[in-house]
Amino acid sequence: MPKTRAALLGIVVVALAAGCSGEPTAQPAPATTAPEAATPSTEAPNAGPTAQTLPIGQRQTLNDADSTGTVTALRIQQPLKSQNPPERAGYEFAGVEILKCFKTITTENGITVGWGPWTLSYKDGTVIEPPSSWSAEDFSVPLYPRDKPVRPGRCVRGWIPFEVPKGSRASSVMYTLEATDTTSDVQVEWTIR
Repeated sequence: MPKTRAALLGIVVVALAAGCSGEPTAQPAPATTAPEAATPSTEAPNAGPTAQTLPIGQRQTLNDADSTGTVTALRIQQPLKSQNPPERAGYEFAGVEILKCFKTITTENGITVGWGPWTLSYKDGTVIEPPSSWSAEDFSVPLYPRDKPVRPGRCVRGWIPFEVPKGSRASSVMYTLEATDTTSDVQVEWTIR
């Protein structure tokens, strides 16, 4: 018996040493089992933003916790003429003309519109947000309102400027509404051709 224990102990030591040598060892394939039937859930899965992709100029209907209506990225212009160039060298302004209409609004004081939900996206993954400061007098086009309350049955229209590298071309205009307690994230993308 002592020889058998010694031999068995030797095999275990060799096996452990081989497993700790840092060399990869073949692993057995995982066992497959039949998928289990899904059980119903009372919570919606959090799969990220709901995305809609449209050609530029096409209207999208939106229904969220506070309002119903439509939103459209009408067109993009680059360069967008300005009396003063962007502060960063090698940049120019691009502008997106936006139209947003509100059919119903459930909040007592209306809805406030602004530039925050809007970005330009590039094929390389770059995302550009609107500037945090600007002068409306610099642009020859009417700017989209910022922090302006809107009532039901009204529309707002205007341009949102973006500082972009000269000669670059965005691939899409993005509009993103963040989730609330009763809604999911909504993301609308207008493809620029």
